[in-house]
Amino acid sequence: MGDIRNRMPVAGRWLAALAAVSMTATAVALWASGSPPASAAFAAACIPLSLLLLRREALLARLERANAMLEMAEKSARLGHWRVTARDGVYWSDEMFAIYGLPRGTTPAMARIRELLHPDDIDHIDRTVAESMMTGEPYRMVARIIRPDGVVRYIESHGTPERDGAGRMVNIFGTFQDVTERMEAMQKLELAKRSAEREARDSRSLAETDELTGIFNRRKILAMLESEIAASEANGASLSIAILDIDHFKSINDRFGHGAGDAVLSRVARIGQLNLRRSDVIGRLGGEEFLLVMPGTDPGAAQDLIERLRIAIAQSAWPELEGLEVTGSFGLATLVEGADATWLVQAADNALYEAKRAGRNCHRVAAAA
Repeated sequence: MGDIRNRMPVAGRWLAALAAVSMTATAVALWASGSPPASAAFAAACIPLSLLLLRREALLARLERANAMLEMAEKSARLGHWRVTARDGVYWSDEMFAIYGLPRGTTPAMARIRELLHPDDIDHIDRTVAESMMTGEPYRMVARIIRPDGVVRYIESHGTPERDGAGRMVNIFGTFQDVTERMEAMQKLELAKRSAEREARDSRSLAETDELTGIFNRRKILAMLESEIAASEANGASLSIAILDIDHFKSINDRFGHGAGDAVLSRVARIGQLNLRRSDVIGRLGGEEFLLVMPGTDPGAAQDLIERLRIAIAQSAWPELEGLEVTGSFGLATLVEGADATWLVQAADNALYEAKRAGRNCHRVAAAA
């Protein structure tokens, strides 16, 4: 912060003060001695002039103390102020130099200041300042600078255009505050928030997903069935479900091992996902059984859908099983008035039993209640 009293050297200020005291003393002496009128007139003129000089010194001292306190406050807050005028160009307070990492002295030219702006932020800075100059409204923005030592700092800038009596913009006054620590803390908080949200999603996914097949597990698929039943009762839409059981799955495990059995389960789940509609969901009930939930689907449409899936499984090649075919049996049930999830699953399970009795690799529909 420049010393405003530097315009008058220290010696000059002392001489002015001594002159004021001397003039005051002389004037008083003339008055007291009963000097001629001319001397008295001179004394009368000296007294207010000397008082003005003393008052000027007192005001300069107060201003110097105020500037010192302002400089201390700016340094503590890491906040500098600046002004751009058409006549005098750019003025910087001392803290502006500290913020930019430049030696204190002559304020750099605008071209040099612009070189220190982060290239990714220049367009944003230009637009913000241009809009403020056009509208006359103050602006606030956060942008980055790159100091001569290569350190990147975040700066919060406030600027206020100043206009003359004719409404022409003549000056811009503003402040710069180094808010790097605050911005870095906010970025860390944002990263921590995203990480926590991701972990929550992952945890929720793990709690809802069958680890082997990647589809919904028993708890999740039954919860979705409850939700779809409530929706169907509310809007009067049809709802059908089916239980799929892989035929002779135990023999696959016994003959080719559990690794091959796991591969079959995973692939059947994938075939189910590929052959169902976007509105349908599939989940693993346990073992080799899967539950399919088909909202808005009547028994006829459900049978067409299940047949397509049954054929897709039967026609798939299973080279790891040495030519052994994999097929599936299906039990189908449709929601009726007053039924709940337990009744619906039991009805589908009963139909599945009938499909197995019929020779497997087929589907059967539960009898209406």
